[in-house]
Amino acid sequence: MRFPSPAKVLVVFVVLGIVGVYEFSGTSQQERSREEVLQDALGRDAEGRERLKEVHEVAGGEPVVQREVSAEHLQPHEGDKRPLQIHEGGIPDGYYPIDLNTHSEDPAVQLCRLDTDSYHRDPSKIPMFKDLLRRSQCSGRHILTKKMSDLRAMDEVIKPTGFVFHQSRCGSTLTANLLGADPQNLVFSESNPPATVALHCEHCSEAQQIEYLRTVVKAMGNSHRHRRLFFKFQSANTPMIDLYTKAFPEVPWIYVYRDPVEIIASHIKAGSSSHGAPCLRRRYDREIKSLLAAKGQSATVSANYCAAYLTLLNNGALQAFHGAGSRGLPVRYDDIPHVLMDKVFPQHFGWTPTDAVRSLMMDQAGKYSKDRKGNRQWDAMGDSEEKHKRASPEMVSAAETILGASFKELNEIRDTRLTKLSKVISNNQDHDIAKARRALDAAHHEEALMGVKEDTMLLAPAKVPPPGDYVPKGEPVLDRDGNYIPLAHRKGKAKYKGGPEGQGVYEETEKQYISYPHLVPLPQLLKRWPPDEPDIPDIPNIYHGSLEVFDYQNLTQRARADLLRYNEVPFKVYNVPNINEVVEKWKSDEYLINKFGSETQRVTSSDTNHFMYFKARRKADSPPGWKPPTGFAMMPFSEWLEKAKKADNQEVETPHYYLQLNSVGSKRWILDDITDFQPKRSFFVADPRGNRGINCRFGARGIIAEAHYDGGRNFVSLLRGAKRYILLPPSECKLLYLWPKKHPEGRHAKADWSKLDLDKYPDMAKAKATEVVVRAGEVLYIPSYWFHYIVSTSVTAQCNTRSGNAIRGREVLKDCGFYF
Repeated sequence: MRFPSPAKVLVVFVVLGIVGVYEFSGTSQQERSREEVLQDALGRDAEGRERLKEVHEVAGGEPVVQREVSAEHLQPHEGDKRPLQIHEGGIPDGYYPIDLNTHSEDPAVQLCRLDTDSYHRDPSKIPMFKDLLRRSQCSGRHILTKKMSDLRAMDEVIKPTGFVFHQSRCGSTLTANLLGADPQNLVFSESNPPATVALHCEHCSEAQQIEYLRTVVKAMGNSHRHRRLFFKFQSANTPMIDLYTKAFPEVPWIYVYRDPVEIIASHIKAGSSSHGAPCLRRRYDREIKSLLAAKGQSATVSANYCAAYLTLLNNGALQAFHGAGSRGLPVRYDDIPHVLMDKVFPQHFGWTPTDAVRSLMMDQAGKYSKDRKGNRQWDAMGDSEEKHKRASPEMVSAAETILGASFKELNEIRDTRLTKLSKVISNNQDHDIAKARRALDAAHHEEALMGVKEDTMLLAPAKVPPPGDYVPKGEPVLDRDGNYIPLAHRKGKAKYKGGPEGQGVYEETEKQYISYPHLVPLPQLLKRWPPDEPDIPDIPNIYHGSLEVFDYQNLTQRARADLLRYNEVPFKVYNVPNINEVVEKWKSDEYLINKFGSETQRVTSSDTNHFMYFKARRKADSPPGWKPPTGFAMMPFSEWLEKAKKADNQEVETPHYYLQLNSVGSKRWILDDITDFQPKRSFFVADPRGNRGINCRFGARGIIAEAHYDGGRNFVSLLRGAKRYILLPPSECKLLYLWPKKHPEGRHAKADWSKLDLDKYPDMAKAKATEVVVRAGEVLYIPSYWFHYIVSTSVTAQCNTRSGNAIRGREVLKDCGFYF
């Protein structure tokens, strides 16, 4: 009879103690089962499952069976009484598989919305997938359960860019952290789902494993905010490289390994027992003992057993390297970080880090890769020296006699392949990567400066404009207003004049821009969140939608935002110092009341929560029978604010009041507050000549500004509260049933989107849109001619600045009967 070790018994009591703490704190067993607590305590990785199983056996319980979480478990976050809404017929963007149960015909898959933003801020603090799950609160009611068939039906968003296999304790986590330093890279470091398929699907055939791997990896690329997808797998997956390469034959991969003495010393300490070290776990016990017997070495010596385990991993990689058409490359510990950044990433993975990203990578390289607290520095060379100094004679002997041969062979393959790869790139003759290399060469100067992958770097300035300089002098692809001049026009082709005869020129022009964000059918957005229900629902990724979001003070991210602005693509920025200052000021009622004083303001009024802008200065401008959709009233700001607060408890079919004003006359203090929006060339003002001051809108809960477009480039800042924006590109113009140009409500949509009548407006079923919630402190860029429909979710203060008109989108608006 085998008795549990003291360490295992201790784990049981610690874990049971944690269970007791949760029970004492009032969390019910239904909300948080014993299995969930054990999973959190021991981790969710493959090795954690093995330990978890042992703990259950010691405690006399049954092995953990992953429970399926049904829709009723998806309760909102604590304190939020609104039910969670889920996209119809698919997986919400930003939800990723975190676990699965393969013991059924159509496996259940658990998904969670992951906090990738926190990971990108400092990967060393959230280095492993299990850390990301904890940060994202992936347990209980925050988990969404789907079937494998649901994942199979998903569209592929990002194809995998590269795989990282490794020997363990060899720099693989640092490699993943370097990849994660670029916010465009979606990186999974030792995630559960692929390992479950590869290592724990005992009843599956190889064909079924391949199909499951492809499905799960596709689902883990479910992000429209990232450009590249990388996986670093658990070391136990290394003997399964052949399975992964059969599933993904076109994906390049690397195998990270290390000097034999250093890696053994990293796993175990001199004189340690046979417990605890990763290389001493019994996962491949039979194969390890067979290998040691062949070499005449004892399996009872810890250093020998560890060396044999590591050799087994090396042999798995070597077998894959020798396979036909191998896309693998060995990477040695001392290649990190410089060889990775200079050769492996650009030449093998097809991605060239920019100087700014390289700086972030070097910052990661100076940190201990699994620090989690962010205060432990790292010196790779010093670490190697320390490992050699404390290695015991048994470790040195095991490294030489057991592990040395595979290490030597890996070195030979590494040297040969790195040299060959460099020559291939310079000669541009390797058919495996020639296509990618040609694309890189064609846009080399743009990518090197802007840091954007070749398939998105379609139209970019030849240099990154310094802050405040938006018209690079002498740059031929920009006009004097900072507009792109598309290649179709630069080549002298006839300008697009509307109609089918000009469609070819329009399509040729449009191909040269970065594509718009992912769009979905407009009726789908209106159905999942009805406009007359202003409270923000718990819809996954609702605050970002499919837009890219950037930290204004991160220069690398701001360069990407510049690029999107040049290409007239919407995005959000946050952490703008001046905007943050204004938010702090304007959240005070007293401050605003004091600034506005007792002067009466012209306030737009409506009998409902709907507000339609109109322009009819004379009766002759109005069609017969037309009545203005809104009126106006005069009142001081303090009175408006009182009415706005009362709207929190109002029905939509009651009077509402909307304050619209400009930073002129007695309101010039707004210019003094929002200095970033002053009419001078800056990130927010591309063309000061086209700027007409700052426009501000003060709204109340439920107020809707009907769908319309504006001609100017528009930066919209939320200074109080939050607003929902539904955005549609100019290409949707003909589907929106707009009032004609000369109508008082021209350029606005006729339909009531809160009660959309598709029988009356059938083409709107085909309209594509995206949506985003903008909160206080955030700034939304709405490009020229983009349609927007706005809903205030509370008392709001919003100010925006417009500057000049763009080229992109003019052509389709002309075809709709608009533009000059």
